Amino acid sequence: MSESVIVSATDVERIFDSGGQRNVALRGVNLDVKKGEFDAIMGRSGSGKTTLLNILGGLDLPTSGRVLFDGMDLSQAREKDLTNLRRHRVGYIFQMYGLLPILSAYENVELSLRINGTPRRDRRELAIQALELTGLGSRIHHRPYELSGGEQRRVAIARSLAVRPPVLLADEPTGDLDSGTGSGIINVLKEIVSNQGITIISTTHEPNLAAAADRVLHMADGQFIDTPS
Repeated sequence: MSESVIVSATDVERIFDSGGQRNVALRGVNLDVKKGEFDAIMGRSGSGKTTLLNILGGLDLPTSGRVLFDGMDLSQAREKDLTNLRRHRVGYIFQMYGLLPILSAYENVELSLRINGTPRRDRRELAIQALELTGLGSRIHHRPYELSGGEQRRVAIARSLAVRPPVLLADEPTGDLDSGTGSGIINVLKEIVSNQGITIISTTHEPNLAAAADRVLHMADGQFIDTPS
C-alpha cells in the first residue's frame, strides 16, 4: 500500500445470510483512499454504500477480500486492535445523531472522550475545540431540544472530531436537512479536510455534497460503476 493511501479495499465482498437466503451486499469492491482526501460515495438506497463504510471503519468485516487501514489488515486484526481503531483512529457520523437529550452539547462531546479513555485533564479543552471548529462555540451549554437539526448534526460531528481521528466516516451527513442547513454542514466538512488534514469518506444522495468532494464514486448493486482513480 502506498504511503499516501490510508484506507484500501481489495476484492471486498460482503454476503449476508438471512433465513437461508443469500444477499450479496458488496461484489468485489476495490478502493484506495489517500490521506487528506474528501471522497463522496453516491448511489441509491441498497446499493451497498453504508455496508462499505462500515467495513472500511472496522464496524463490520468482509466475507472475503482485504481491507487495510494504515497498513493494518482488519480481517486479521485482534479484537483489541479493532476496538482501538474504532475509538481513536476513526470518527463516525451516523444518520441518527445519537445525542443524549439530558446532556448539553458540551457534555455529549465530553462523554465520548470519557468513554474513549481520554484523560480528564484534556477532555474539556478537546470538547470545546471540537465544538468551536463546528461553529457551536456559543451553544455549548444548550441541550439537543434547544438546538436545530443542523446544530444537532454539528454536535455529532464535533463528537467524532474530538478524539482527533485521521479518518472520518460520514453516512448521509446532510440527508435529513434542508438545503441551507446542509450547505453549512458541507462547509464544515470541507474546513475539516483543509484545516485539519483529516480524510473524509461520505455516503450521500446530495449533489451539493458530491460537488464539494475531491472525488465522487458511484455505486450500484454492491459495486462501483466507475473505476476509482
